[in-house]
Amino acid sequence: MENNFLNIILTFPNVIFTILLGIILLYWILVILGALDIEFFDIDDLDNFFESIHTGFAHAPFTIIFSLFTLCAWILSALGTQLLLTTIYNEFWQFLFGVLLLVLSIWLSAYITVYLIVPLQKWLPQTEGAKIRGGQDLLGKVCKITTGQVSANAGQAEYNDGGAGLVLTVRTHKATVHLKKGDNALIVEYDAKHNIYYVDSFE
Repeated sequence: MENNFLNIILTFPNVIFTILLGIILLYWILVILGALDIEFFDIDDLDNFFESIHTGFAHAPFTIIFSLFTLCAWILSALGTQLLLTTIYNEFWQFLFGVLLLVLSIWLSAYITVYLIVPLQKWLPQTEGAKIRGGQDLLGKVCKITTGQVSANAGQAEYNDGGAGLVLTVRTHKATVHLKKGDNALIVEYDAKHNIYYVDSFE
């Protein structure tokens, strides 16, 4: 039984998620010990990826999102890997279906994570305070872009409110507007339904 379990978690594609899960477990141990902060990792491209799937991801720390995502992918991949090992014995076909399983596990896990994260928003550390303290009051204010870039589909910025600062979900209306990390942007519109701020370039 033990050998079978080790065989599953160390076989492609599940070995990829096993390694990631090990890194994540080490990270959370360091967080508990106080050696690292919960928002130690700030990876713009992955933030944009998750946020493009669902705007609710903008409200939770990336580390929590990625931890749940990896756990889901590991479970799905483990189940699929067990099926591969017990039904397909040709190494070439195992690898081919392993690649398919890898892609499918990533895709399904991203959407499963949505349904796990959104109901838990009220209990998670928040990175988005603008829905409560911002809204229409921020129109005409200047914020600073914190993601790699801002488009019509993804982007984040920070507004200096004199305190801890507000992390805002931002978008652009115009394709000609090019905003990157560190740029100042003018808040021109607020979508209360989706809690999204539309910004324009600011010199």
